[in-house]
Amino acid sequence: MCLPGPLGGGFAFRKVEIDAYEIDATLRQHLSATLASYAGHLPVGWQVLADDFIEAAALQSMAPRRFTNAILNPPYKKISSLSAHRLILRQAGIETVNLYSAFVAMALSLM
Repeated sequence: MCLPGPLGGGFAFRKVEIDAYEIDATLRQHLSATLASYAGHLPVGWQVLADDFIEAAALQSMAPRRFTNAILNPPYKKISSLSAHRLILRQAGIETVNLYSAFVAMALSLM
């Protein structure tokens, strides 16, 4: 199926499934409304999860769900050597000092 016009952009796909992670409640509402607005125009299934992406991705790596694409807007923040994120990442085999590279590494591990 190839959808013409500005919403389809000429991409050929039958359906898009989106798993979006957002921990901020206000942004989560806006994201949900934006994704819902596509439902009538595109074959899109979506869910907006309130989970911490790093924690969720580490759990998924134990029971993998694979993705084909990722759109990221990770925070750029240093990770404390004693933080929960550092321990979770270490268990997943990822050593990094900032959340930005942690998000990228976890997203790649799910692809």
